[in-house]
Amino acid sequence: MVLPGSAGERFAISRYEISWDDFDKFCTETGNCEAQGPAGLPVAGVPIASMEAYASWLSERTGYRYRLPTLDEWQRASSGQPDPNRNCQVNVGGVRRGSSAVSVASGSANAQGLFNVLGNVREIVMADGAYAAAGGGFADPIDVCLSSSAQPLEEVVDVATGFRLVREIS
Repeated sequence: MVLPGSAGERFAISRYEISWDDFDKFCTETGNCEAQGPAGLPVAGVPIASMEAYASWLSERTGYRYRLPTLDEWQRASSGQPDPNRNCQVNVGGVRRGSSAVSVASGSANAQGLFNVLGNVREIVMADGAYAAAGGGFADPIDVCLSSSAQPLEEVVDVATGFRLVREIS
């Protein structure tokens, strides 16, 4: 999805979280990781270095420049009314959500056309030169699965943290 940036520039951001379907191709071709994920689910629990390597590999294969989004880009992409059915921890009237990740294509698209930008898995972004996890994930309470939610993150990534990519547009 192509969106306006902060200084009049534009950027494209993946409509879906990066799925194991795509990441497994990278693992198989490069041998840098083991193809391991269930088809259709978001990549989660891999080192940030592997996410960066995937972006570099995709850039080399396509001739476009891919990278992790900045917090500002991610917040622009995730803005608008949150999906009330996003995949975060909630238990209402005996209905419980947020026990595990769901398909990257599940749910409703937000105003910018992105799926699961809030909830499902937290997403790695760059914030002030450091990594952060934004948006909340399936293991987080629904009240923190918001565009404004971002927390600093070290290299350790858990099974509720994944990513999507930005493609730079000149």
